Parts: sequence; C-alpha cells; structure tokens
Amino acid sequence: MFPPIADLCILIIEAISLILYLIVTIFMIQSLNTSQAFHTSFIILFVFNGIYGFLSFIILILFWYFPKWGLFMHYYASNEWLSIIYILTFYQFQTLLIIGNVILTVNKFFAVYEPIFYKMCWTKNASYIIVIFQVVVTYLYYSYLYFIGAIFVGDVDRAYFTKSEWKYILFDKIAFCFICWFSTIIMFILTARIGLKFNKYIFKNNESTLLTKFQSFLLMSVSNLILFSLSVISSVTIYATAIDNDDTRLRMNNHTSRILPLLACSAPYCLILSTKGFRDNFWHFLKCSALKNKQSKTIVTAYFSKKNVAFN
Repeated sequence: MFPPIADLCILIIEAISLILYLIVTIFMIQSLNTSQAFHTSFIILFVFNGIYGFLSFIILILFWYFPKWGLFMHYYASNEWLSIIYILTFYQFQTLLIIGNVILTVNKFFAVYEPIFYKMCWTKNASYIIVIFQVVVTYLYYSYLYFIGAIFVGDVDRAYFTKSEWKYILFDKIAFCFICWFSTIIMFILTARIGLKFNKYIFKNNESTLLTKFQSFLLMSVSNLILFSLSVISSVTIYATAIDNDDTRLRMNNHTSRILPLLACSAPYCLILSTKGFRDNFWHFLKCSALKNKQSKTIVTAYFSKKNVAFN
C-alpha cells in the first residue's frame, strides 16, 4: 500500500520543522555569550522538548504510520519484542512532549511575570532536576502498562498496535485525555494572565518590550490551541472506545498522530515570527554559518589542488 499523500505531506513538514528546531536550538546556545534574550534554563527545557518531539515523531512512524501503510507487516507480527517497545514508549513520549510544553510555558511565564524570582530560583540545575522529575513521573503515571500485554493487529484493511484487553485500551485513553485537559487548563490560565497583564505591550509595536513578552504570548497561544484540539479529540476517543466503535477510535487516533507533533514543530516558527529582532539575528546566524561552510570548502579544495600540482 502506497502511503496516503496527506500522511506524507504532514510527515515531510514535521521533519523539516524538527530540523529547523535543531537549527534554532544551536542558534540560541551560541547566542548565550552575546545576548541575554534567552535564559539558560529555557534553552535546557527547549532542547529536551525537542528531543521528546523527535522521539515521539519516530515512535509514531514506527508504531502507527508503518502498520497503517501496511509496511513490514510480517516483521511486526513475528517479533513480540516490538510490542514491549510499544508499551514502554508510545504514550510515554507523547506525554513527555505535552508536559514538556507546559513546563516550557511555565518557564516563560515566570520570566515575564516574576523576573526576579525567575533569575534567582529557576537556574540551570533547577531545569535539569525538573527534566529528570518529568521523566520519572511520566513513567510512573503509566506504570500499569508494564503489567499488561500489547498485541499487533494485522488485518487486511488496517493494522495497528493495541492493548490485549478492551478495558486497558479505555484506561489508556482516559489517562491520556486527563493529561491533555490538565495541560490545556494550565496553559489557558497562564496565557490569559500574560495577555491581560501585558496586552499594552503585546499589541503595540514596541520592539524593546516585545521580545520576551510576545514570544511568551505567541508560544503559549499556539501550544494552547494544539492542546485544546488534542483534548477534544481524546475525549471523542474515550467515547468511541467506551461504545466499542473501532472505526471512530482509529480515526481519532489518526488525528492525534497528525496533531501531536505540532507541539514541537510549532515552537521554532513561533520564535522566528515573534519579533523582528529575533529574525534578524537568526538570519545573520544562518548567513554566517553558510559563509563559514563555503570558506571551509574553498580552503579544502585549494589544499588538495596544491597537492595535485606538487605531485604532477
């Protein structure tokens, strides 16, 4: 079965966005020595959120898109260890990405709302502790999964990984839905508070004030919209699972697989679009990187050309 054009387009866009995420991350790390636009704690969280986004992207391809497209069916059916990997990674990395966005938002919120507290308390070490705590809590949250089995359903019309019993499928959907709605509510409250307090700066073209405040507001708003969409979809998924409607449940799962990676993919675009200052510095960084790469190639070419002349 040839992959649907819609799936391929979405995956290509997500792959390009993740590459852009990596480039933006490198830019922010290098700008630490020359600019105070980004705090180290934010960059640490941004890096780990990119890792969660990348791993979630790979897991979705392996355990959702490949079976959906009918690829490697025999391999999936004959290797039970893949079901174990599915149990240990599928929902965990999705949840890490969602919670990671919430933590990133909380970080930006305190940077804008409580700058003194932020600089004193939200240090580099604090971010590392939060990341470790985030991973531990996520895996504990899904600890019930480690005692149940997963199966690969390889029907002619569709193939997918799922749990061994209906009630465990329902548990998964409820657990994931709770995470989505909980995160959506937190994001909405923080976004509203930022918007209400700093609306006079956010909606005026004051470049010096916009940099941190508009970045925060834009990141929060986009993430909140994506999370709200996931929350609604996961609620419909619970209903479909409860009435044992596999068609609707799988359709909602498909929507989730397309929307979830946007949490990571949207971040670099939000930062680039947020202010002219960020864009100018970022384009300058890209031009300098391209120029250095071109100069390196020129030096290497000249070196080998001289060697060839010497040998001749």
